[in-house]
Amino acid sequence: MKNYSDYNGFDYRQLFWGNHQRDYEDFADKNAIKNLITPATWFLDLGGGFGRLIPSYQKEMKNIILMDGSIELLREAEQEYQNLSNVHFVCAESTHLPFRDQAIDSTLIFRVLHCLDEENLLQTLQELERVISSTVYLEFANKRNLVRIGRYFFGNRETNIFSRKPEQVNGSFFNFTFPYLKKVIKENTSFEIKKITRLSFFRHRWFKKTIPLPILKALETNFQNHWFWNTTPSIILKLSKKNSSHQQAKDKKFLDLIACPLCHHHLQIDQSTITCSHCHQLFFRENKILNFQSK
Repeated sequence: MKNYSDYNGFDYRQLFWGNHQRDYEDFADKNAIKNLITPATWFLDLGGGFGRLIPSYQKEMKNIILMDGSIELLREAEQEYQNLSNVHFVCAESTHLPFRDQAIDSTLIFRVLHCLDEENLLQTLQELERVISSTVYLEFANKRNLVRIGRYFFGNRETNIFSRKPEQVNGSFFNFTFPYLKKVIKENTSFEIKKITRLSFFRHRWFKKTIPLPILKALETNFQNHWFWNTTPSIILKLSKKNSSHQQAKDKKFLDLIACPLCHHHLQIDQSTITCSHCHQLFFRENKILNFQSK
């Protein structure tokens, strides 16, 4: 089921987030999430990696499912959060979610879309439509940010930033535009955009090198509250299901929410194996991690 890049074999935590090299971006992400997310009984952090964002929403959620395509990152997360009984771990892909229909109240999808091409994006949206009963917080890397617009007008026109189509970067990552995502969401789901949060205003290396971090944090907080143009490197869309009569399933247990990612039928979950009762596909259990990736 593996369709796109994961971070197995790459020390994502240390090489990307370590040594304080992205403290500003980390603050911008967590500040936006903390001010946007509302409480839920069952909350899915889709693409949550090693659990970097858990502190930004943990107090609001009764139960958390941390899902990622990388078993190595989930092992790190399990090590860190193993003492929290309300945090659960699932290794799977966004294009094949191992959950029952309408099982999850809300989900956060952060720094994930840049790994999805158009086909996988569409499959992911279809799975969200099936699984999520209320709210989606969808972050994307914005192709039309101010730095790219400036470069375009000053002669760097390798990519037409005014085209709505996604832009592939470095062979494996994708930047999107708001009009494109708005159209795809409207045509393929029953979600509607309720709120837009713009963030990472000062991500350019000149700002981070020149302005002290505490000042950058104060500026970021202010701009997140008052900026209304879709020109930032990162944007979060808060999506809600139309005409939803959703009631949070307060009595559901974690394993009650799980289903086969291939056929969506019942699973037999034992100490070390997971077997679908319908298609007989075999998956694996590793401590607290349910692993739906191919071996």
